[in-house]
Amino acid sequence: MLWAYFDETERGPWQGVAGVLFTEPKAHKFERKWSALFGKYGGCHWVELVHRHERFEGIELAQRDRLMKEAIKILGSYAEAMVIVGLKTQDAKDLALPTDGFKSPYAICCMATMQGVARWCQANGMKQTIHYVFESGHLHEAETHRFLKEVAGDESASNIYRLGGYTFLRKGACSLLDAPDTVAWEASKFKADTVDRLGSADVRPPRGSWRAIVGTRPKRVSLVSLSRKTLTRIHNDLSKTLALSEKEWRDQGSPRKTRKDQ
Repeated sequence: MLWAYFDETERGPWQGVAGVLFTEPKAHKFERKWSALFGKYGGCHWVELVHRHERFEGIELAQRDRLMKEAIKILGSYAEAMVIVGLKTQDAKDLALPTDGFKSPYAICCMATMQGVARWCQANGMKQTIHYVFESGHLHEAETHRFLKEVAGDESASNIYRLGGYTFLRKGACSLLDAPDTVAWEASKFKADTVDRLGSADVRPPRGSWRAIVGTRPKRVSLVSLSRKTLTRIHNDLSKTLALSEKEWRDQGSPRKTRKDQ
């Protein structure tokens, strides 16, 4: 089984979710190396390390740079893929997607990032199922849980996402959640400072840390921003699916086939 760990990022009007994929052996190696590096600090919240506050308050700039360099080296050595999907928060709110499982920008991004991870696996010949791990305590955790439960109960949807299971863990309970935290922060910073400023006088070059994450294997890193047009298509597709589902119940008296029905 493969393991994918998820965390969100929010910067200005843009919100996203990063998913980092590991094989089980590499996940264990990541945990050992990461804990050896950050154990004395009680783990690593990337923004705290970058700005040297909270658990990293008082460390020298050179020490911060060393820790960042080593952390990205560990990430690059053991992560199979990194997928980040985001959107403009207001676009999602304006569209008011017609299902409890997709109303919040967070849930939409989780869905799209899961699809991205599953598609990466397919494109790279990795046929295992995926266990998805999310941080617990998020405002929209219950909504995301409903979506995952629906996927788990539908064989077709489960196959699309290669769903092998899912878990919600509190921040700090698992060092592997530090991986998407790192990627999410760096990706949103790159988008805000470089991508969104292209053509303007204040455009900034990509941070060295982001360039190091992408490294020499750019095909394993994917950063996608869902346009309003794409969100509208998702909205319309969901509306049609829900309408067909309701008609199926009325006309045939039977729901879609689920795993439970097999």
